[in-house]
Amino acid sequence: MYSVNDDDYFDIEKIKIKSVDHSITLAINTNKKDYTDEWVDWVWQCYGAKGLVVLTFWFGSLFAEQIRDSQGSYPFLEFVGQASAGKSTLLEFLWRLFGRESFEGEDPNKSSESARARYLGQVASLPTVFIEGDREDDGNNKMGVRQVNWDDFKPLYNGRSTHSRGVKTHGNQTYSPLFKGALVISQNNKINASEAILSRIVHVFLTRENHNDITKLLSRKLKRKTTDEVSYFLVKSTLAEKSILDIVNTKTPDYENKVLELDEIRMDRIATNHGQLLALFEALGTVVDITSDMQSAVINEVTEMAKERQDSVGDDHPMVAEFWEKLEFLNERERGRYKKGYLNHSIDRDLIAVNLNEYEECASYFDQRIPLLKDLRKTLPLSRVRKFVGYKSVKSKHTKKAKRCFVFESLQEDCLV
Repeated sequence: MYSVNDDDYFDIEKIKIKSVDHSITLAINTNKKDYTDEWVDWVWQCYGAKGLVVLTFWFGSLFAEQIRDSQGSYPFLEFVGQASAGKSTLLEFLWRLFGRESFEGEDPNKSSESARARYLGQVASLPTVFIEGDREDDGNNKMGVRQVNWDDFKPLYNGRSTHSRGVKTHGNQTYSPLFKGALVISQNNKINASEAILSRIVHVFLTRENHNDITKLLSRKLKRKTTDEVSYFLVKSTLAEKSILDIVNTKTPDYENKVLELDEIRMDRIATNHGQLLALFEALGTVVDITSDMQSAVINEVTEMAKERQDSVGDDHPMVAEFWEKLEFLNERERGRYKKGYLNHSIDRDLIAVNLNEYEECASYFDQRIPLLKDLRKTLPLSRVRKFVGYKSVKSKHTKKAKRCFVFESLQEDCLV
């Protein structure tokens, strides 16, 4: 352990290091006597196995770079749930474990694309938290801020860069800062993203169902814990790096194989993500006291998380599912020139052909809100329930003329045919 000198430098053998980043301040207490692990039981009683899973991911972020170096990837955490379920309280406490006071995360919809990129590149071996990124664009965006697209974050899974910029030289050099942290997404709703992103995520959903007078009391105790009282956890964890990484690198393949043995799991990436999480939880037991009840509960929770993630990946993209739900509703309406079955132009009963401009016009006529057509055009080819065939001209069964449509395979006895 090295301390900063009077000139704000770290003297590490023959190397002198000084940080030029003053946007983040960590107040880390290195005095072991001021620290106890009592907070672990409080988290357990307040949040159960889900709280310990979030703690495990947070703990693992200290070694995200080393894990990526040896295993190629480190998953994203999606921490969502009901309002007032305690997400903010837990996140702010976890930050205090790392010496950061009065902080939860950054709202990606309140920052520019370049600001997001700088935020992602600020730290190594620490969480990078995005909060409340699920708000819809209300059309009043006056700052030129683009709504966050989670698919843009795919390279972070392997520690790669999400952006490049030119370097001001006479050559053609570019600068692409690598991602060295761990991505956490905290909001009220699940994210809308492609299968590629969903399969990179470990998902924790928090509810209010177990709230009672005891959990309220312990929650207040967690809020009163200061960085001075709990930030030695960071020191204790990082000083145990070698033994922690030995466990993670040895146990991850075993846990991964156990997850893959489940009948519901079909994707290797999901098994890897949740196997890493289980190995990290075992490693966490070398730093804080973990009871047998906690251990069995977390193993069961992570197993269920893996099954849920496989189900989510197998389902349609939320925007695609909404499209089919609205299409079924609109296709049954009759008013004015709109007749039942009007939106499906396919003559072939095995296919469904939809013109999106007509779909938008019909939705507006019946006062139905739908996603932007530019977003639908990107996501409809991901349709799984009704397999996407292509975007092409078809002979309309209504007008007998050619019409450009998105074409899908229909289901047996489909109500849209």
